[in-house]
Formats: sequence, C-alpha cells, structure tokens
Amino acid sequence: MSDSAPAQGGRTMLRDLRLIDWKSFADAVLPFEPLTVLIGANGSGKSNALDALSFLHRAAMGQELPVALDGDAASPGLRGGQAGAPRSGCSTFELHVTVGTADPAVDYRYEIKVSTQPRAQLVSEALIELRHPKRGGEPRSKNLFWTDDCGPQDASIRARTYNKSRGAPRDLRRGAAILAQLANAELPKVVRDGIDAVAGVLRGIFVLDPVPARMRNYCRITDVLEPDGSTVTGVLQAAKQQHGQRLEKRLAKYLEALPEQQIRKIWTDPVGRFETDAMLYCREKLPGRRELLTMDARGMSDGTLRFIAILVAILSRPRGSQLIIEEVDNGLHPSRAGLLLSVLEQEGAAQGVDILVTTHSPALIDVLGAEHIPDVVVAHRQPKGGFSDFVPLEDIDALPKLLGWGPLGRLVGSGRLASAIGTSA
Repeated sequence: MSDSAPAQGGRTMLRDLRLIDWKSFADAVLPFEPLTVLIGANGSGKSNALDALSFLHRAAMGQELPVALDGDAASPGLRGGQAGAPRSGCSTFELHVTVGTADPAVDYRYEIKVSTQPRAQLVSEALIELRHPKRGGEPRSKNLFWTDDCGPQDASIRARTYNKSRGAPRDLRRGAAILAQLANAELPKVVRDGIDAVAGVLRGIFVLDPVPARMRNYCRITDVLEPDGSTVTGVLQAAKQQHGQRLEKRLAKYLEALPEQQIRKIWTDPVGRFETDAMLYCREKLPGRRELLTMDARGMSDGTLRFIAILVAILSRPRGSQLIIEEVDNGLHPSRAGLLLSVLEQEGAAQGVDILVTTHSPALIDVLGAEHIPDVVVAHRQPKGGFSDFVPLEDIDALPKLLGWGPLGRLVGSGRLASAIGTSA
C-alpha cells in the first residue's frame, strides 16, 4: 500500500508490514485488510512474517530485545532466535509498520532497526506522522521521535522527540524499543497520540495456536486467553459471570451449524470446593437417538475444540486488536471451511477485530469467492535469489485467465498460481 492511501474502517488498525533483511525476506511488504488470508507453499515465508509481528508485539510490550527473540522462562523464543532473525549474511534487520487511525487524514509509520551482533540492540528507531492532504497527493510527514547515529559499542542511544526544533534529546537503553521506553514519559500531545496509537496496535497483536489437548482439563477462571487456547473454558466462565450467557449463545449458534455434528448447547460451570476452576460442557444430538448426549471437554473432538478456541478468541479480543491464526483450518474437517470463513469475516467485523490467517488448504481457499480476492495475499519465493515476497492476489495479471481454469484452491494445489507468479516476477 502507498503512503497516500487513506486508512480503512474508521478506526486504528495495522495497514502494512515491511520486512527488510528479516529471515527469508530481503525487502517485502505485507498489506492488511480487516480479514487477510495469507496463502503459499510450505517454506514460502508465511511463518517468518508472523514471527516479525510477534517480535513487534513483544518489543512494544517492553521486552528486552534479546528476550523478544530468544525467549526466557516466561515466554518461548521465536523460531531461530537472535541468530536466525537477520537474513543469511546479514547482522541487522528492519521492520516497518504503517498504522491507520480513526482520522482518515492521519497515519503513522513506525520503523525499528536491530543489530544482533554481538547481541540484539537498537541501531535506529523512528515514529513518523503522515498527514494526508484533503485533495490527495503525497502526505506531509512529521518526525515524532527518532534516534541519532550510534556506534556498535555505545551502551545508550540518543532519542529525540518532536519540539518544533532539533528535537528534545533523551539518552535511552539500546536493549529495548524506544516506543516502550517512552510509554510513560511526559511528551507533547502530538507525540503522545502517535506513540499511543502505534503501541496500542502492536500490543494488541495476538497469535492463536490452539492445542486441543490443553483445552480438555479443568481451567482456572480468568479473563486472559492463552495463545494455546488452554484457558478458553476459564475465559468463557469469566465472561458468563460478568455478562451472562451472551457469549455462550453466540458460540452455540455457530456450533449448531457444524455440518457433521449436532451440538445443541454449550456452556461452562464452576467446579471445585472454592469454584475457582471451570469445565466446558456440551449437549449433542446423535444420529438415531432421541435423547441428547452430555459430555465435557474431555470427550470433544480436536476439531470442535479448535473451532471453539477460534470463536472465543474473536469474541473476547478488544476492539482494534490484530488476531493472527496460523494454519487456521488445521484439524478442521473440510466441510467446516465455509462456516469458518463466515465466522472470521462476520464476527471479526462485528467485534472490530482485524484477522490474519494463513492456510494452504484447498478446501478453505476454494470457498473464497470473488469478493475475497482483495483479501488474499500470496507468499512465494522469488525465482532470482530465493528471497520471500508477497503478491496481493488481485495484482496478478493472469488471474482472470487462471480463474477460468478452476477454483482458487485447485490453482494453488496444481502449482498453476505459483507458476503465474514466477513468470511475472
């Protein structure tokens, strides 16, 4: 997306991510829509892009940069850690994001450059306001904060914040993002607004990877959803205690529509002497039987539990969040593809949650109609150099001809789409 494009949706949202010398990327831009479907073969760079978003989230939350990459006792490291973050042959990487706001005239661009030698530390960082003229044209830019040049051995980095002059200097640590270090600083309103907008979006990134085996146990009652879905039951019970059965009823509406099951009701109840834990239950109609079968999470299928985790994540995330689900249809029966897409699109829009999913399932890709073409981005490897890149599906010149050959899932599975991208690259 170009800097001159206005923000979408009338709210703060992530608009694009640029990856420079990050893992398998030399220089590529991933655009975002309210629902973004990232497709591509294994090894095309999809997971590497998601790791970049995870790193930005951790940095915005204030994690030390080495910890954001390598992890610690409280959080796992990213794939490859510090050593694998820069592209092969490089010792630095850059990540840029554009954030759109509720004001269509104002966007922000955030840039961070990190060296991993001898350890992860800042090379430079900047936050820029982009103000779009009413009559179009290039946006006017204003540096809200930026950093001076520093040497490899410098222990601190000088950041400057906007003050209508050369910038108010602050000496800060190189081991953490300036965005996080300025979170509670006294700053001019224009700088504070920019930091709050960008930090809010990056902190709102949530990567969901449900593990059904961890969803079958009794769970403490909590309002914090864990990335592996292990606290789904606790989140449902906490929502029930605060807002009644509204969330349970929303879940039941979709679960009743599952093609191969007839779930009539789903609910949670507190358990234990002190009722600080909860269990998930459902009632299911079995073929040929009049009575309903009641079971708890221990008897539910992996696919049903993953479906529940995805629904709960969408329905419980704050407005303006960016929800990421890798291999969204993993473990789900192909017959659920249409329902899954409907959930992602309709509930994401209703909740004000932007969703990025990856998939290479022909079943899910096939249900993407013409109206979803602008939402699909193809990850692929460039023929020259082998670097990962992104191509929006609608930018492929041969797309109309390809779609005449068959549905999108078949194009992906047969390799015709990859061949068309390689030919035009």
